[in-house]
Amino acid sequence: MSDVLADFLLRHLRDHGAVAWEALMDDGRSASRLRETAERLMAEGVPLALDAHGVCLRHEPEPWLDAEALLARCAPGTKERVGSVKVFAALDSTNNYLKLNPPTTDMSVVLAEHQSAGRGRQGRSWLGAFGGGLAMSLAFVMRHPVAWYQALPLACGMMVVDALGGLGVPGLAIKWPNDVVAQQKKLAGLLLESVILSMESAGQRQQAMVIGIGLNVAMPANWVGPADRVWTDLATLCGTGYPHRLAAAAALLDAMVFGVLSFEKSGFAPYQQRWFSYDALAEQMVCVSIKGRETLGHALGVSELGALRVRTADGCLHEVMCGEASVRMVAACS
Repeated sequence: MSDVLADFLLRHLRDHGAVAWEALMDDGRSASRLRETAERLMAEGVPLALDAHGVCLRHEPEPWLDAEALLARCAPGTKERVGSVKVFAALDSTNNYLKLNPPTTDMSVVLAEHQSAGRGRQGRSWLGAFGGGLAMSLAFVMRHPVAWYQALPLACGMMVVDALGGLGVPGLAIKWPNDVVAQQKKLAGLLLESVILSMESAGQRQQAMVIGIGLNVAMPANWVGPADRVWTDLATLCGTGYPHRLAAAAALLDAMVFGVLSFEKSGFAPYQQRWFSYDALAEQMVCVSIKGRETLGHALGVSELGALRVRTADGCLHEVMCGEASVRMVAACS
């Protein structure tokens, strides 16, 4: 949901720079509540400086995200198919917002400068850095039964690789099911979630799919990141000419819009045929963990449903669905 007070505070700082507490006090906003919000944002990594008189940003995003500027960079077909683009200064989660406010016809897109509760797969948190990353979610009404979309997480990872590769980002691959990596370090992650829109006759449900993308663009030098993940960003991979956030967001949005339309029409089959060239685990020894049970084997691509194929030492071929397992290369397996 929208973090109303945090969103107000960050928008005011964007528009006016350093401000006094008194200038922000209106409509029931007390100095104490504003200061508490600023202190929470600082604890969450937003670079604020505050004292008894007021608050300011120690450094600002470059550029700030803007819906009109984003759409101006997108392909004409994207603009025709996206009915709503909203940019928040602060949200708990872009995915959560679209789950609570799903589209009914056209696609909807939400971006946030700061997320207080970003999420990844299997309940993990997604940690971003204010102004240094990109948090964006796209939602669309599903035209097929939910089983049709079983392998969509993998296809979405391929869409992200195609979009960033088109911007000149080198060495990209996908660690099954959809972590985008470079040099075996995580660059971007995706989280797909469905939401029920309505119940129709014969017990059929109309649903929407929400696709969340978290991308490391130019993370601050002092940013630590999650303790259990080795990460990289566009600035590290591309140097001083790295794609800025609006360029990356536009490329990703174009790729996702047209990729979703393609998937609705043809399913996963065209993506399965190309998976090997994206696969960071191809023919690697991996450790598959399901509910605490670990299995070793060689990764041998994916099935038509997007399941990871793993051949164990006894010659058996196992297929692991993406919702039930985590996978690591064997060197990282304890």
